[in-house]
Amino acid sequence: MKRYLTFIFLVPLLLQTGCYPAFKLELDGLEPAEITIPSAIKTISVLSRVDVDSLYKDGKLQNGKKASFERDSSIVKQGIIGCADALIASPRFEVYDPIIRRSLVGDFSDGSQLLPWSVIRAVAGVPPIDAVLSLEYSEFRDTVVARRADGWIYYQLDIIVKTYWRIYRLPQYSVSDYLFTDTLHAYIGEDSNLIISTENKLSLLKQALYLAGEKTGRRLAPYWTDLERIYFPFGNKEFSLAGKYMRDGEWKAAAEIWNRYTPVRSKPLAARACFNMAVTCEMAGNITLALEWLKESEKKGMDTYFITDYRAKLKERLPKTLKLDQQMAVQD
Repeated sequence: MKRYLTFIFLVPLLLQTGCYPAFKLELDGLEPAEITIPSAIKTISVLSRVDVDSLYKDGKLQNGKKASFERDSSIVKQGIIGCADALIASPRFEVYDPIIRRSLVGDFSDGSQLLPWSVIRAVAGVPPIDAVLSLEYSEFRDTVVARRADGWIYYQLDIIVKTYWRIYRLPQYSVSDYLFTDTLHAYIGEDSNLIISTENKLSLLKQALYLAGEKTGRRLAPYWTDLERIYFPFGNKEFSLAGKYMRDGEWKAAAEIWNRYTPVRSKPLAARACFNMAVTCEMAGNITLALEWLKESEKKGMDTYFITDYRAKLKERLPKTLKLDQQMAVQD
């Protein structure tokens, strides 16, 4: 079992939970990706056709293609940056810069056609990475929409972006295709006659492509989100020492102490110890055991509200953890 939670910090706030004061714990939790990429793909590069097309690289002009392709490149590049940022932030892949050789020739601006494998091999380097993720093409449209909030009417620019990606997998020479649609909502003011400047429009288009790329990365690789948990730090001197360990991020040392207090005669103390053990088990990645400890806490009289709330959170995390095991290629 693998850990999918990381310790951030404890909020310096006492939550008065009946007669049991508690601390709030903030964690980074790993969320599974929407799409499960084969576990054999561990190294990857991200690029777009702009990076390899000779019309852009060599400054050639063929049937007017260079002008439109070069104009779009600064916008498209934001999609690559957004996707790469998301993949780098994920523990799923090792992300490498693509190897772009200026000697590459050919017209690759047509996204309906596969990039030649000779191009993919050159990009993958030696020894080759496992896969190359390419933004094959993108298109966007925008519209001004009137919205109402608190009796006021305001206007926003909706930019709808479609991005088409391919994963070229080496050495299997297989290809997977993905088409995504994302929307950026940008507030533009309360005047229906407001004209958006070309500079602002370009900036918003870049933001929209970055957002689309970032969301693509999160669809293909697990990503971190914020989670909140509570635990009960106070008891006798040793029990409170475990609370200090928890505040310092030493949750394993805290668990060793709290485990000794789970069978004690004092039910309030045992209930808090069992609840805390559930939290440490979740941090260790064992959701099933965390649910068992929560059940023990309930038997010893822990407040129903906290049991119900935490049980719902654990049950929500359980299928996600199983999916993460698959995506991260974890074996028990």
